[in-house]
Amino acid sequence: MSAHAETDMKKDYVFVVLSNPLPGTEERYNRWYSEVHLADMLKVPGFTEAQRYKVAGVSGGGDAQFDYLALYHAHTDAPQEMLDEVLRRAGGPDMPIDAGMDENYFAVIYEPITPMVKAKS
Repeated sequence: MSAHAETDMKKDYVFVVLSNPLPGTEERYNRWYSEVHLADMLKVPGFTEAQRYKVAGVSGGGDAQFDYLALYHAHTDAPQEMLDEVLRRAGGPDMPIDAGMDENYFAVIYEPITPMVKAKS
């Protein structure tokens, strides 16, 4: 169950973005993504928090196609409209996209199907 009030019709979602920088642009790409893009995304109604990750160099099998992961947590009753707003803003003055970002990326919204399970202490 969401941490929000039971009468709240909104649901929690996670927007997952897997991406890479173009060769030779990693420093610039990371600066833009961390210092500009996360904040721009959080201006879109529905998004509540964001965090970036980089492949840690360990694998459970297979090769990572993408080196970077961004997780955006959202609380909304309209995930498609939220994503449509991201797409509307992307590349414009409200959400510039750095030229160092590879156009080959993966982005999808997930919804939880179980409550969070925590380890027993």
